[in-house]
Amino acid sequence: MKYAIGFVLGAAAGSLVTWKIIEKKYKSLADEEIASVIERYKNKNKHNEGPREGIKEEKTTEVEIYKDMLKDMDYTADNDYTVYTEPLKEIVLPFVISPDDFGDTHGYDTKSWTYYADFVVTDENDEIITDPESIIGDALEHFDEYADGAVYVRNDEQECDYEILRHDRPYSEVFKDNY
Repeated sequence: MKYAIGFVLGAAAGSLVTWKIIEKKYKSLADEEIASVIERYKNKNKHNEGPREGIKEEKTTEVEIYKDMLKDMDYTADNDYTVYTEPLKEIVLPFVISPDDFGDTHGYDTKSWTYYADFVVTDENDEIITDPESIIGDALEHFDEYADGAVYVRNDEQECDYEILRHDRPYSEVFKDNY
């Protein structure tokens, strides 16, 4: 029994020593491999920094070619993100003005429209305006703020002041033949 315990303890000690030696050896091999990979990539980047002597520099990747194309179209490539460099156009919305301000801006046209009870908006020639919001914004929600039955709007983009007068009858009733 003494010999059996001695054998087991000897085998355990031998296994522990062998395990430590192998661990040290393979850790050393792994560290060397990692260091060589790091060195290889450092050297690779150094070789690609400039043109080779006597050889015309050419774009070697599609990414570089596309970056140049984007730059020619006023885009810039910064940190692999493409950013449009042209400033965005400022959006100028129509706004409600007082009756006193209507027609007082030099060079602006003035137009008078009619807003009928059935929500139809027409111009001076009684032609229906199909999308009045694109021209006068939310002005139809501001009747009677400055004057009864009217709202006044300035559209700086079109350089025009609009007078919109509310009609009590529906368009379909006023223009039965046209509707």
